[in-house]
Amino acid sequence: MEGNQTPDSNCQKTSAASAHTQQSLTSQQHVQQQYVSQQQQYMQQAQVQQGQKQMQQMRQQAQQQMQSQAQPQQQSLQQSQQQPQQQMQQHSQQAQAAGEGGPLYQAKLPYPPVKALCENRTYAFAMLDNVGGNNSEMSAVSLYFYNHLRTAYCAEIASCFHHVSIVEMHHLEIFGTLALQLGVDPRLWTRSRNQMAYWTPRYNQYPVELSQLLTYAIQGEERAIEKYQYQLERIEDCNIVENLKRIILDEQIHIQVFQDLYQRYVSNC
Repeated sequence: MEGNQTPDSNCQKTSAASAHTQQSLTSQQHVQQQYVSQQQQYMQQAQVQQGQKQMQQMRQQAQQQMQSQAQPQQQSLQQSQQQPQQQMQQHSQQAQAAGEGGPLYQAKLPYPPVKALCENRTYAFAMLDNVGGNNSEMSAVSLYFYNHLRTAYCAEIASCFHHVSIVEMHHLEIFGTLALQLGVDPRLWTRSRNQMAYWTPRYNQYPVELSQLLTYAIQGEERAIEKYQYQLERIEDCNIVENLKRIILDEQIHIQVFQDLYQRYVSNC
């Protein structure tokens, strides 16, 4: 009977074979799609990794550029930080030289003791005006501090104002101590028209040009000497007189210092 198969049975076998073939093709296509999908994923991952590498390289290059640009700035900053230190060392050396025949900012004579004979309010108000009046040591100290900052471009000039201001601070202390011993409160003030008026920075003029700056300094020292000479001619306390004479010697040296600076930095330019 096997040799006598019917057409229907042959058709069924053909259909089954065809279905099997179709399934095989579908399975192969699915495998191929999976393979293609995996390849695409691999490619994407490779692209991502490559992009990350490129980004890392770009970051490294940017960091190197920033470092190369930052080095000159760091060197400039270090130099700017070293300049004040160098100036301070130079000021210190000049201060040491002042005691060894170098630049003088005060007379070599010792200061007399600061000890008024007795209380005297008239003398006290005179000393107090030397402390906190318009023409006063406080005005000189504050002005020379300002001048020291304004002339930082020239180490020698700035150093002179720095050292002169220190001497003026000593004068301020002397007059303040005398005022207290003579019977008044040594604040930064003075008596004006029977009232007490506090010292103010408006007493000073603040020039910027070097010629004016030095001119005002010289004029201020000259006015201080005139004032102290006027006082010592009218005060009968010998200790106050001796202190005024000693302080005048310092002020005369300050005039010489400022005149020398003017001659070398203004007149000869």
